[in-house]
Amino acid sequence: MPAAEGIVTTDLYPKVRRADLGAGSIVGIAKGAGMIEPNLATMLVYLLTDLAVPRGALREMLSRAVNPSFNSISIDSDTSTSDTVAILSSGGCLAQTSGRSKVH
Repeated sequence: MPAAEGIVTTDLYPKVRRADLGAGSIVGIAKGAGMIEPNLATMLVYLLTDLAVPRGALREMLSRAVNPSFNSISIDSDTSTSDTVAILSSGGCLAQTSGRSKVH
């Protein structure tokens, strides 16, 4: 929780979600838009997993997830040069795959 609390600015509370995936899990930490004007609609998202997912597959899944969602966000048509989505894997748990991965 300290990481989520560390990025809170004008948010009312830290945004953290966790989902168990087989033997591992994925945790998401986010900071919503703070100052809307002038042209500052900053979003910060950090995704962390202990699943051993190959780097190329992780990048592909992240791209497929953020292009129709995160990359479509507009707040009063303001933009930001600081928007960030990062995903990190410690590789501590072996991921079980059953064919092509699917991101929802």
